[in-house]
Amino acid sequence: RHTRFRNVTGVQTCALPIFGLVAREVGRQGTSVWAVDAGGRRELGTGGVGSLDAAPDGLLVTLTRAGAGTARLATVRPGTGGIATGLLADVASLDERWPAFSPDGASILFSRVATGGSPASAGIWIVSRTGSGLTQLATDGAEARWLP
Repeated sequence: RHTRFRNVTGVQTCALPIFGLVAREVGRQGTSVWAVDAGGRRELGTGGVGSLDAAPDGLLVTLTRAGAGTARLATVRPGTGGIATGLLADVASLDERWPAFSPDGASILFSRVATGGSPASAGIWIVSRTGSGLTQLATDGAEARWLP
């Protein structure tokens, strides 16, 4: 069966023959997080709205989901079919974007963008995969990634 997706965002690839994406399947409401490989596709969970990244152990995916008018950092456990769960408290004036797991999978690097008026960087941040230890690393920047 062929599946048509609309509003595809957050494509993530890795060394494995699989990729992930956040998309809305034609004929369905809302978006889902999908894993796609040569064997087909499987829905990992619902509620994604932006970019995503998978932990090196494959047990957790981080993404952005719709919050109270903003994009929130969230996680979903692959294979559970669960809804993406918010990782941090909502801050109405900020979007959280471009999450990236650390090479050891313990931390998530992401950017914050001030909302309202002209969007402006609110810095680069890091948090543990459980949501504790939120720390600002830089006051400006976007789409930060880990270096090998």
